[in-house]
Amino acid sequence: MTISKLEDFFTDDINSAPYKMVLYRHGKPTDAYLLLTGYEANAIAKPRLDRQKAYGRALDSVESIKVEAKREEALQELMEPINQPLAMALISGWSFAKKPTDANKLKLLQQNKGMSDLVIGNSATEANYYSKK
Repeated sequence: MTISKLEDFFTDDINSAPYKMVLYRHGKPTDAYLLLTGYEANAIAKPRLDRQKAYGRALDSVESIKVEAKREEALQELMEPINQPLAMALISGWSFAKKPTDANKLKLLQQNKGMSDLVIGNSATEANYYSKK
């Protein structure tokens, strides 16, 4: 039986340490990657809360749309800019030559529809960041 150390359960340390999210092109992995912070890291608490509040406002704004498919489509349109600030906060680095400034992060996310959602989902997957320990 392995005896764990107290520090093995310091989840903010684990969440704050960046890990690689390999980027794919045409369904195949590339040598490009993003360095992501874990979703539950204390450092991104504000952007995470801001996204949750914006999501609630977005839900309220589409509530009057009666046709479910149209309501879902309208919500999806609203979510891309709502997700971008949190995704930007989660990206702590990358393999590209350009520095990961906020402007460059935003440009990457705007040029790749759905990437914000992918970054958030990847950072929220416990197996990705707990595998570092």
